[in-house]
Amino acid sequence: MKDLRFKQELMDEFNDLSEQQIKEVLDYVYFVKARLTLDPSQMYF
Repeated sequence: MKDLRFKQELMDEFNDLSEQQIKEVLDYVYFVKARLTLDPSQMYF
């Protein structure tokens, strides 16, 4: 149930963001996903 609440809150917040801000959030999502899958010794960012 918490997951749905967090997802809904995220979607609500997206409605107030500009296109550029949404792109920045998407970049951060890619960063987080990469951080979880890469070996820390291979991270250059």
